[in-house]
Amino acid sequence: TSTTLAILTAAQLREVAAGGDLNALLGASAMLTLIVGVVLVLASVLRLGAVASFISEPILIGFKAAVGLVIVMDQVPKLLGIHIKKGGFFHNVLAIIRGLPDASMATLAVGAAMVCILLVLERCCPKVPAPLVAVAAGIAAMAAFGLEDRGVEAVGHIPTGLPPVTLPDFSLASQLWPGGMAVALMSFTETI
Repeated sequence: TSTTLAILTAAQLREVAAGGDLNALLGASAMLTLIVGVVLVLASVLRLGAVASFISEPILIGFKAAVGLVIVMDQVPKLLGIHIKKGGFFHNVLAIIRGLPDASMATLAVGAAMVCILLVLERCCPKVPAPLVAVAAGIAAMAAFGLEDRGVEAVGHIPTGLPPVTLPDFSLASQLWPGGMAVALMSFTETI
Protein backbone atom coordinates (compact mmCIF):
# COMPACT_ATOMS: atom_id res chain seq x y z
CA THR A 1 0.00 0.00 0.00
CA SER A 2 0.98 3.61 -0.19
CA THR A 3 1.62 3.62 3.58
CA THR A 4 4.41 1.09 3.15
CA LEU A 5 5.97 3.19 0.42
CA ALA A 6 5.60 6.35 2.52
CA ILE A 7 7.44 4.75 5.44
CA LEU A 8 10.26 3.51 3.23
CA THR A 9 10.53 6.93 1.60
CA ALA A 10 10.47 8.78 4.92
CA ALA A 11 13.14 6.50 6.36
CA GLN A 12 15.43 7.20 3.42
CA LEU A 13 14.86 10.95 3.47
CA ARG A 14 15.38 11.09 7.24
CA GLU A 15 18.81 9.53 6.75
CA VAL A 16 20.07 12.15 4.29
CA ALA A 17 18.10 15.26 5.26
CA ALA A 18 17.87 14.87 9.02
CA GLY A 19 18.30 18.57 9.77
CA GLY A 20 14.89 19.47 8.40
CA ASP A 21 16.32 21.86 5.80
CA LEU A 22 13.57 22.21 3.18
CA ASN A 23 15.95 22.62 0.24
CA ALA A 24 17.98 19.55 1.26
CA LEU A 25 14.78 17.57 1.69
CA LEU A 26 13.47 18.61 -1.73
CA GLY A 27 16.76 17.73 -3.44
CA ALA A 28 16.90 14.36 -1.68
CA SER A 29 13.25 13.69 -2.51
CA ALA A 30 13.84 14.51 -6.18
CA MET A 31 16.88 12.21 -6.25
CA LEU A 32 14.99 9.34 -4.59
CA THR A 33 12.13 9.81 -7.05
CA LEU A 34 14.55 9.72 -9.97
CA ILE A 35 16.21 6.54 -8.69
CA VAL A 36 12.86 4.79 -8.16
CA GLY A 37 11.66 5.88 -11.59
CA VAL A 38 14.81 4.67 -13.34
CA VAL A 39 14.68 1.32 -11.53
CA LEU A 40 11.02 0.78 -12.45
CA VAL A 41 11.58 1.74 -16.09
CA LEU A 42 14.61 -0.57 -16.30
CA ALA A 43 12.65 -3.40 -14.69
CA SER A 44 9.92 -2.92 -17.25
CA VAL A 45 12.31 -2.77 -20.20
CA LEU A 46 14.16 -5.86 -18.97
CA ARG A 47 10.85 -7.64 -18.26
CA LEU A 48 11.78 -8.42 -14.67
CA GLY A 49 8.21 -9.01 -13.58
CA ALA A 50 8.95 -12.68 -13.01
CA VAL A 51 11.40 -11.77 -10.24
CA ALA A 52 8.53 -10.48 -8.11
CA SER A 53 6.97 -13.95 -8.10
CA PHE A 54 9.93 -15.15 -6.01
CA ILE A 55 8.81 -12.93 -3.14
CA SER A 56 6.45 -15.17 -1.23
CA GLU A 57 3.11 -14.01 0.10
CA PRO A 58 4.09 -14.73 3.75
CA ILE A 59 7.11 -12.42 3.35
CA LEU A 60 4.91 -9.62 2.01
CA ILE A 61 2.30 -10.17 4.72
CA GLY A 62 4.99 -10.13 7.42
CA PHE A 63 6.51 -6.96 6.02
CA LYS A 64 3.12 -5.24 5.88
CA ALA A 65 2.28 -6.37 9.42
CA ALA A 66 5.58 -4.92 10.65
CA VAL A 67 4.88 -1.67 8.85
CA GLY A 68 1.47 -1.61 10.52
CA LEU A 69 3.09 -1.95 13.94
CA VAL A 70 5.51 0.86 13.12
CA ILE A 71 2.61 3.10 12.11
CA VAL A 72 0.70 2.30 15.31
CA MET A 73 3.77 2.98 17.45
CA ASP A 74 4.23 6.29 15.65
CA GLN A 75 0.62 7.37 16.23
CA VAL A 76 0.04 6.27 19.83
CA PRO A 77 2.15 9.08 21.38
CA LYS A 78 0.20 11.60 19.29
CA LEU A 79 -3.11 10.16 20.48
CA LEU A 80 -1.90 10.40 24.07
CA GLY A 81 -0.48 13.90 23.68
CA ILE A 82 2.99 12.85 24.81
CA HIS A 83 6.37 13.42 23.23
CA ILE A 84 8.92 10.65 23.15
CA LYS A 85 12.44 10.41 21.86
CA LYS A 86 12.12 7.98 19.00
CA GLY A 87 14.33 4.95 18.70
CA GLY A 88 13.83 1.29 17.90
CA PHE A 89 10.48 -0.44 18.23
CA PHE A 90 10.96 -1.70 21.79
CA HIS A 91 12.52 1.60 22.86
CA ASN A 92 9.39 3.36 21.63
CA VAL A 93 7.10 0.92 23.47
CA LEU A 94 8.95 1.57 26.73
CA ALA A 95 8.99 5.32 26.12
CA ILE A 96 5.22 5.31 25.59
CA ILE A 97 4.66 3.30 28.78
CA ARG A 98 6.90 5.69 30.73
CA GLY A 99 5.05 8.66 29.23
CA LEU A 100 1.56 7.45 30.18
CA PRO A 101 1.44 9.50 33.41
CA ASP A 102 1.99 12.63 31.30
CA ALA A 103 -0.80 11.83 28.83
CA SER A 104 -3.15 14.68 27.98
CA MET A 105 -6.72 13.62 28.68
CA ALA A 106 -8.04 16.29 26.30
CA THR A 107 -5.83 15.02 23.48
CA LEU A 108 -6.82 11.44 24.24
CA ALA A 109 -10.51 12.40 24.19
CA VAL A 110 -10.15 14.15 20.82
CA GLY A 111 -8.22 11.20 19.40
CA ALA A 112 -10.78 8.70 20.68
CA ALA A 113 -13.61 10.80 19.26
CA MET A 114 -11.93 10.90 15.84
CA VAL A 115 -11.38 7.14 15.85
CA CYS A 116 -15.05 6.64 16.82
CA ILE A 117 -16.20 8.94 14.00
CA LEU A 118 -14.08 6.97 11.52
CA LEU A 119 -15.31 3.57 12.71
CA VAL A 120 -18.99 4.51 12.97
CA LEU A 121 -19.11 6.23 9.58
CA GLU A 122 -17.24 3.40 7.86
CA ARG A 123 -19.70 0.89 9.28
CA CYS A 124 -22.99 2.83 9.10
CA CYS A 125 -22.46 5.18 6.15
CA PRO A 126 -19.73 3.71 3.93
CA LYS A 127 -20.40 6.23 1.14
CA VAL A 128 -19.67 9.18 3.45
CA PRO A 129 -15.99 10.24 3.34
CA ALA A 130 -15.23 9.40 6.96
CA PRO A 131 -11.69 10.86 7.07
CA LEU A 132 -12.95 14.17 5.69
CA VAL A 133 -15.78 14.28 8.23
CA ALA A 134 -13.36 13.46 11.07
CA VAL A 135 -10.95 16.20 10.01
CA ALA A 136 -13.79 18.73 9.70
CA ALA A 137 -15.13 17.72 13.12
CA GLY A 138 -11.67 18.05 14.65
CA ILE A 139 -11.17 21.51 13.17
CA ALA A 140 -14.61 22.60 14.34
CA ALA A 141 -14.01 21.22 17.84
CA MET A 142 -10.63 22.97 18.06
CA ALA A 143 -12.27 26.30 17.21
CA ALA A 144 -15.51 25.88 19.15
CA PHE A 145 -14.07 24.55 22.40
CA GLY A 146 -10.67 26.26 22.44
CA LEU A 147 -8.91 22.93 22.71
CA GLU A 148 -5.46 24.43 22.27
CA ASP A 149 -5.91 26.11 25.64
CA ARG A 150 -6.66 22.67 27.11
CA GLY A 151 -3.43 21.11 25.86
CA VAL A 152 -4.47 19.75 22.46
CA GLU A 153 -1.75 20.66 19.98
CA ALA A 154 -2.76 22.05 16.60
CA VAL A 155 -0.84 21.29 13.44
CA GLY A 156 0.29 24.89 13.15
CA HIS A 157 1.20 26.79 10.03
CA ILE A 158 0.89 24.86 6.80
CA PRO A 159 2.71 26.46 3.86
CA THR A 160 0.55 27.32 0.90
CA GLY A 161 1.28 26.73 -2.74
CA LEU A 162 3.50 24.22 -4.43
CA PRO A 163 7.11 23.66 -3.41
CA PRO A 164 9.69 25.10 -5.78
CA VAL A 165 10.89 22.96 -8.67
CA THR A 166 14.06 21.33 -7.44
CA LEU A 167 16.64 19.33 -9.34
CA PRO A 168 17.80 16.04 -7.86
CA ASP A 169 20.81 16.26 -5.56
CA PHE A 170 23.07 13.83 -7.42
CA SER A 171 25.60 13.86 -4.56
CA LEU A 172 23.09 11.79 -2.56
CA ALA A 173 22.71 9.07 -5.21
CA SER A 174 25.13 6.68 -3.51
CA GLN A 175 23.30 7.04 -0.19
CA LEU A 176 19.81 6.80 -1.66
CA TRP A 177 20.13 3.98 -4.18
CA PRO A 178 19.53 1.11 -1.70
CA GLY A 179 16.39 2.79 -0.43
CA GLY A 180 15.35 3.63 -3.97
CA MET A 181 15.67 -0.03 -4.88
CA ALA A 182 13.55 -0.99 -1.85
CA VAL A 183 10.85 1.55 -2.72
CA ALA A 184 10.84 0.40 -6.36
CA LEU A 185 10.67 -3.27 -5.36
CA MET A 186 7.86 -2.68 -2.89
CA SER A 187 5.88 -0.54 -5.34
CA PHE A 188 6.33 -3.24 -7.95
CA THR A 189 5.24 -6.07 -5.64
CA GLU A 190 2.19 -4.07 -4.56
CA THR A 191 0.91 -4.14 -8.14
CA ILE A 192 1.07 -7.92 -8.49
